[in-house]
Amino acid sequence: MANYIPPVLLGEKSGRNYGAAVDGDTASRIFLVRSNNRDDHGTEILFTPGIPLPYDYHPTNPTLRALQLDADQDSGVWWKWTVTVEYTKPEDDEDENPLNRDPEITFATESFMVAVVAEANQSTGNPEGAIANSAGEPLDPPPETEEDILIVNITRNETNEPFSVVQFYNFTNSLNSDSFTFGDATFQPGQVKLRITIGKREEYVDQNQDITYYRSVSYMLAANPRGWDLDYLDQGSYYKDGDTEKPFEVEGERTVGLLDGSGGKLADGAMAIFLNKKIKKRVAFSTLNLPAGP
Repeated sequence: MANYIPPVLLGEKSGRNYGAAVDGDTASRIFLVRSNNRDDHGTEILFTPGIPLPYDYHPTNPTLRALQLDADQDSGVWWKWTVTVEYTKPEDDEDENPLNRDPEITFATESFMVAVVAEANQSTGNPEGAIANSAGEPLDPPPETEEDILIVNITRNETNEPFSVVQFYNFTNSLNSDSFTFGDATFQPGQVKLRITIGKREEYVDQNQDITYYRSVSYMLAANPRGWDLDYLDQGSYYKDGDTEKPFEVEGERTVGLLDGSGGKLADGAMAIFLNKKIKKRVAFSTLNLPAGP
């Protein structure tokens, strides 16, 4: 095989077999090839330099791809081969350019157990009344209940070269800093948590042999009507009276009492106070240009 001489393309047959058969769905081209080895098989012939490769685009109709290639040897002349290339549209009419494909969007719900320290306002979902016994004493430990959140998964292909680790880190496990609308639902700041998964780098080669690098990026949006901030009952073992710290005591025994949101003792009969702490970073989801809906 050291002296192997590869087959040579003699040319393309003109006439009806080239171009005239194009009807928007199919096309064919016929090439003449000279073999330089009697032992050549169809495989060697099909890979003759100049013969279209499988899945190559048709030169005048970019919607067609080379999906079938046949090599036939002349029965009377061993070195003479004919290669027929059949072009058709792929059965899957999905756009060949991965960046033009529609994103995949799915919905689900996820359940988890949460400690309940307050009643929820039926309009806003915000905490407003402590979960307490009939005497007004908050339950310790608080009861737990199952809570469901809406999960929206969006997967699409993106060009993001060079890949930015900083940008990825800034967005993942973050909350929406502004109102976020998806479909007919609008979520207030802090109600949607984002997680991002980025796949390996892929490449797409177009009909001009230009290469585009892209990655599959998945966005998981977890929408919680209560929000993802930390809401907790304002209570403690002491309260402030001016500049003096005084313990909550019952019959000389230190206990836990309710506070008024400013460190003072909560007035008898007053509604319990809940403090809110923002424990996750917030970013503007609008910069991601996510789909507006399903």
